[in-house]
Amino acid sequence: MINRNEENIDFSRKAKADANKYKLSVREKAFADLMAMGWKDFDAFLASGLYNPVYNKDTNMRDMNNLLMQDEAFDAYLAAIGKKARKTKKSTGNGKIEEEAEDNGINMAVELSKENQLRELLIAKAKQPIGSKEWLDIKKMIADITQAKKDEIQTEDTTIHYYLPLTCNVCELYQKHKKNMKH
Repeated sequence: MINRNEENIDFSRKAKADANKYKLSVREKAFADLMAMGWKDFDAFLASGLYNPVYNKDTNMRDMNNLLMQDEAFDAYLAAIGKKARKTKKSTGNGKIEEEAEDNGINMAVELSKENQLRELLIAKAKQPIGSKEWLDIKKMIADITQAKKDEIQTEDTTIHYYLPLTCNVCELYQKHKKNMKH
């Protein structure tokens, strides 16, 4: 659990009680809530106030990853709100209220996101002995996903540019034609 000074912010009693129920700080609860809503992990970390501008980005990233991968209370809360979010009701366009139906209770968009896949692979890699066959296989998968991410960013420009002269008498084709007409 990341210890941050929350004395200068007066959170509501409900926010404090919910955070205490899961043995989290209010900011950690907010971080988990934002992630459950679909925010990317680093954006949620920034918005929740857990990012400490005094430290460099690497230190903040290490704190965020420790919270995501090693804090059991945070993991338990994230799992609990994930289940709760799948059971919420939503209103459809024709006014009917229906249960949100996802394939077997899994949010496919979140599960298939590259950030989520990388996070799960990093967790699995941390659980394997370094140098084992499984550890190397997971490392290869991480490399494949990160390479795919680079491929998405790099798009090949196949635009063909034609440069036309401002006047006909400057054009090479016109000048050749004129020369051929003289002969």
